[in-house]
Amino acid sequence: MCNLPLSFVIFIRRVDGAGTIQTPVNKLATFIVLVVFFIFIVLIQLVLLLFVKPRK
Repeated sequence: MCNLPLSFVIFIRRVDGAGTIQTPVNKLATFIVLVVFFIFIVLIQLVLLLFVKPRK
């Protein structure tokens, strides 16, 4: 689960989909939101892995 290509796209683009110019602060904020989202997904998967019993 590597988000390297997506984070690369975040840092090379100059204008986002809404047409706003991407400053370094905006790029960093976008990257932090992306990292928090991936951490949330990993935590959900770990909780499910711990609590869901395999069938015998």
